[in-house]
Amino acid sequence: MFRTLKTVVYTLLRPFRWVASRVPTRVRIVAALVAMVVVSFIGTLTLQVFPNPYVTTMEGRASFTESLAMSATTLISSGNREGLMALLEGIVRRQPDIISIGLRKPNGSLHVEAGEHSRHWNSNLLERKNGQVLSTDRQMVLPVYQRADKWAELEIAFEPYKPFLGIEPWKLVLIFVAPACFVQFYLFLGMILKQLDASGAVPTHVRDVLDNLGVGLVLLDLEYRVLLANPVIQNDLKMSQRQLLGQSASDLNWIAEDDTALPWTETLRRGAALSNRLLGIEVEGKHCIFSVNSTPIQTSEGTCQGVMVTFKDITTLEDHKRELAIAKDAAELANETKSQFLANMSHEIRTPMNAIVGFTDVLRRGLEQDPDRQLEYLDTIYSSGNHLVELINDVLDLSKIESAGVQLEIRECSPFQIVNEVITVLTGKANDQGIQLSSNVTGGIPETIQTDPTRLRQILINLVGNAVKFTESGGVRVSFVVVDGPTGPRMRFDVIDTGIGMDDQQLKRIFSPFVQADSSVTRRFGGTGLGLSISKKFAEAMGGGITVVSSPGEGSIFSVLIDVGSLEGVRMVSGEEAAAVLRSRQRAAADQGIASVRAGKILIVDDTPANVQLLKVVCSKAGMTVETAENGQIAIDMAAETLYDVILMDMQMPVMDGYSATTELRKRGVETPIVALTGNALEEDRRRCFDVGCSAFLAKPVNIDNLIKLLQELHGVGDAKQRTGKSSSQPIAVAASPAKEPPSGRIRSSLPMDLPEFQQVVAQFVDGLDHCVGELQQAIQTGDYDAVARHAHALKGTGGTVGFPQFTEPSRQLEEAAKHGDEALLLASIEEIRQIAQAVEGPDLSKPATSTT
Repeated sequence: MFRTLKTVVYTLLRPFRWVASRVPTRVRIVAALVAMVVVSFIGTLTLQVFPNPYVTTMEGRASFTESLAMSATTLISSGNREGLMALLEGIVRRQPDIISIGLRKPNGSLHVEAGEHSRHWNSNLLERKNGQVLSTDRQMVLPVYQRADKWAELEIAFEPYKPFLGIEPWKLVLIFVAPACFVQFYLFLGMILKQLDASGAVPTHVRDVLDNLGVGLVLLDLEYRVLLANPVIQNDLKMSQRQLLGQSASDLNWIAEDDTALPWTETLRRGAALSNRLLGIEVEGKHCIFSVNSTPIQTSEGTCQGVMVTFKDITTLEDHKRELAIAKDAAELANETKSQFLANMSHEIRTPMNAIVGFTDVLRRGLEQDPDRQLEYLDTIYSSGNHLVELINDVLDLSKIESAGVQLEIRECSPFQIVNEVITVLTGKANDQGIQLSSNVTGGIPETIQTDPTRLRQILINLVGNAVKFTESGGVRVSFVVVDGPTGPRMRFDVIDTGIGMDDQQLKRIFSPFVQADSSVTRRFGGTGLGLSISKKFAEAMGGGITVVSSPGEGSIFSVLIDVGSLEGVRMVSGEEAAAVLRSRQRAAADQGIASVRAGKILIVDDTPANVQLLKVVCSKAGMTVETAENGQIAIDMAAETLYDVILMDMQMPVMDGYSATTELRKRGVETPIVALTGNALEEDRRRCFDVGCSAFLAKPVNIDNLIKLLQELHGVGDAKQRTGKSSSQPIAVAASPAKEPPSGRIRSSLPMDLPEFQQVVAQFVDGLDHCVGELQQAIQTGDYDAVARHAHALKGTGGTVGFPQFTEPSRQLEEAAKHGDEALLLASIEEIRQIAQAVEGPDLSKPATSTT
């Protein structure tokens, strides 16, 4: 029976329990507290702990009526009717809740009245019980006696009892107290709940699991307040547990990466778990990204009581994704730019190729017999091939910069001399276009500066060459001046032309690789669009940069800024003084002889006869006894029998190279200074030479002055300085960029041809030049790239050494192309070498040379 009753009760209460389960716990607690307050208040009213305003008012009216009845009895007994009348009227006037008063005799007539009592009194409102008249809250009746006899009845009409707003006071109290208590309890409980640490109720073993989770974990209630936060999320958000507990998770300034609702709000709304939602948040100035999963916490009855949320920090992963996206965009842009470059250059490439193939085929088939026309065809083939060489060289220069960066060789040089050389090189092209090419110095300039003359010369040749190319009338002027920089003095070189100019859109693109002002520039003037990009990288590496100011039809001004090192102690000269200094140096160089070295024996180890002969002449003139060996093995055998004071060792030779020979000599205890001679002048090549035991290093082509100075350092200075003939004090290998134009005249050696020994060296080189070029061409045709690299390396060193620096750069390119199997560069480089070889002119041995002893 009891079980049945219990089941019925639970069944009846189930709807109420379902509704209650949907109400937040905090609201239910507050409602219970308010209900207790209300019940307590009603109990106090029932027990009359507090007075009832209505009862108090009725009792007051009854007491007043009794007092007035007693006063009326006294006045009537004394026969003072006027006094009674005055009393009643005064009371009506002074008491707002009294409407009227009257004394009614037993016969029903009014003896005395005040306040129009006859109009306001209504006998029907009186209550009667057991034959007696009872007073009400509006009308009260009390008998008045005269000498113990009832003489009349005192009637008082009151205003109806009206509580505030028409509501009983106790109800008003309940109406105020209940909401006030609800608000106060609600806020108070909120403050208390924020201070509660739910983690204290978590068992130790469960806490250990939560603390060692690899992701952040947070428990939220139905209002998204944090009930529990593990150490991972505290560390990720840089907030303590005290800061997080009670905090609304939605108030932490989360940023939904996909602009959707916060996961926990959607989980509570849908009652379903969500996964892999991305949220961002600023943590100590850093934008962090989390992968968020949220799961509803449900009771056994299926109702949701909160949310469990996990946070996985994927900031690094997202950063990598963004970096990959940026790199992908950059790569696509680069590919698009290069594709556009190839599209713009297709006409430029096809035109000379068509001319070369077409006219070569005409000559090969013997279709043209007229010598003049044949020469015209050959000139066309020559100029077309040279144009292709220019295209290839530009691409190779940019490739070298992008792969290895810009390597500078800072040394003392004359800015006036560099500008003068650039003007000299490009004057012929300017004359062909019918324009003027000049230079001027603004103010005083330093006699020497500290920079890389090779790169500076290459920058200026490119800028001045472009200016000449794009100027059809007027002229081009190179102006240079010293300016102040942020870290020291700088020089600014301005290349000013009166050419076609550029608009703002074109100016934004000209320094990008593979880009010219527009495709029409390529079709009209040719070129790769790489020169300015290369020059800008050079200038930036030299501590400055390149800027440009231009307007369409008004020409352009390209300004190059470079650091020049300290100018302390450097003489400042005018343009005229700089020119005079340059001429003086040139004359002094022409008259300078070879300094002497302390007498001794020197062994020259080199497999190239021209190199051996030149070094032999120089060392002999310097006062040393010379012996030679053609490979490393012979050098080892000779060093075993003879004690040499110095050994000059070429590092690349057949049979045994210089590296192996030096290593073996050091193993055998030979302590003679060994000077490495190699055409590979990179820092790693220097280190390799020193690692095997070399004492010093000289790059080919060999500078005579540097060689003599080094011999003096290693062996000592001779007794006197002997003049042995004219020898240039300038480096034989001028480190300028390779000439892009074909030789306009004959090329002669820079060695002093008034010495018969040098004449013989140069003559021997020139006589074997055709054979050397033929061997290179044969090796290229047969695909013997090792032989190509070997012959190119020899030509690179020998050509510069005997006074033909024009061979140095194309030979180096040919050597690199052979090592990497770059057929296009092979053909371009050998063609450039062949052109230079055709322009080389040897000494006239029929004229006797003047020798000084």
